[in-house]
Amino acid sequence: MFAANRSDDTATSPALIGGADTSTPTESASADTTPSVSEPGGTVAPPVTVHIETEDSDHSDGLVLDDFTVVDPPVVPAISAELSPSWISKGVITAALPDGYYWGYIDSSADEPERTITFELRQVFWGSESCRAEFGDDPDACLDDYGSDPSLSGLLKVAVADLIFVSLPTFGDPATGAFTSRSISPTNWWPLVNGRQTTVAVPDEDTEAIVLTPYLLTVIEGKVVAAEGIRVP
Repeated sequence: MFAANRSDDTATSPALIGGADTSTPTESASADTTPSVSEPGGTVAPPVTVHIETEDSDHSDGLVLDDFTVVDPPVVPAISAELSPSWISKGVITAALPDGYYWGYIDSSADEPERTITFELRQVFWGSESCRAEFGDDPDACLDDYGSDPSLSGLLKVAVADLIFVSLPTFGDPATGAFTSRSISPTNWWPLVNGRQTTVAVPDEDTEAIVLTPYLLTVIEGKVVAAEGIRVP
C-alpha cells in the first residue's frame, strides 16, 4: 500500500522512498471548490512522507522495490476526490488538482516529448452503501457495488517521471484465493500500458497482474505521485 501522510518529522521507516515536490503550481483549482475526500484519511498536504508497506517491510532497504514485490492493495475511499467543471476545458483538466485520491481510467499514452499516460478522471462512489446513497435504487447505477456520474469527467496527462509508486492487482493466489497487488517500476509499467497489454505474468507464479484496470491516483502538489491498480469485480 502506498501511503502519503502528513508529518512534521523526518520519517524513519525502512520503506521510505521519497517525498512530495513542494514547488508551487503555476495554476491551481479554486479554493472554493477544493474537494473533500473520504477515508483513507482525507486530503493530504505537505509536508508529507511517502512510504510503501510490503509483506517484508521490516527487512527492506526501502529505496527501490523489485518488480512484482507483493504490496498491499490500495484502500479505495468510499468517495473519491470530486471534480469541478471549472477545472475542465474541452474535456481536458487544465488546473492543478487539489491534493487527494482520484479515480482514473487509462485513456492513452505517449512518449514524446516525454513518456506520459493520460487518464480519464471521474468521481466514483465505492461500495454499496456509498453508491446507493448517491444514486438511489436505480438497478443499473451500482453494478458491482460502485458507480460514477459519467456526465463529469476530464482527461489528465500524467508524467511517468513524476510517479514514485505503481502497483497492479492480481487475479489472486491459486492456492489461497487471496488477492494481492504487485509493485512495478513506472518505467516498466509504461510499455505495458502503451502496448495495451491487458495482463502481465507474475514471474515464477501461477497468476497474472492486471494492467488495464482503474487506478487510484494520489495527487500531491498538483502532481500524480502514485498509481495503484484497483481490482474491480
